[in-house]
Amino acid sequence: MQLNPIPASNFQFHFDLDTFTAEMSMLEHARLSLLNRLYDDACDEGFAMVNTRTGKVATFFLEEEHRVDGDITHWTFKPTTETVRKLPTLTNTKVVVYNT
Repeated sequence: MQLNPIPASNFQFHFDLDTFTAEMSMLEHARLSLLNRLYDDACDEGFAMVNTRTGKVATFFLEEEHRVDGDITHWTFKPTTETVRKLPTLTNTKVVVYNT
């Protein structure tokens, strides 16, 4: 599927945790951009992120939706297998988006 990548500049990167973070309220069109079907033949959801300096695109899948008392607190995303193959430096990277 064709995804419209979100520029990495919309996220903060925490080097010590190898983690990108963002607040849902700060992402434009976040619901449409973060929870798209990744493949035509599967129900995996996620999004693409582009490094605007290099033009490289990484795709992340929804690993877990975190809830407290029934309310979503945040989502955790991990790089897809194909992203790790193309960009091995992202192997241990995760993306956490807080529901604010």
